Amino acid sequence: MTGLDANSDGKGVIEIEIAKDVLVKTWNNAISDIGDGTLLEPSDPLFDKALGLKKGQVVTFSGTFPNDDANCLREASLSLSGNLRQPEFILKFSDIG
Repeated sequence: MTGLDANSDGKGVIEIEIAKDVLVKTWNNAISDIGDGTLLEPSDPLFDKALGLKKGQVVTFSGTFPNDDANCLREASLSLSGNLRQPEFILKFSDIG
């Protein structure tokens, strides 16, 4: 587990490093998340499950990658360089532990 936080709406934000400089994560704001639904709702049991995790902890997880017509997998970097050197793949988590 690399990061666990809440956005300004109180929704859960998760970030997991799966290899050096390669992340799977939720969006961190409601506007970017429109259509993907990756942020964890506080009422979702997954939100409470995630709260029990600690930064640096090894975790297992499952989820679905939102479709992206241009790149196959949705990637959150703002630049081509970031996309290639430190990709951040968006994931809608279904389980984590």
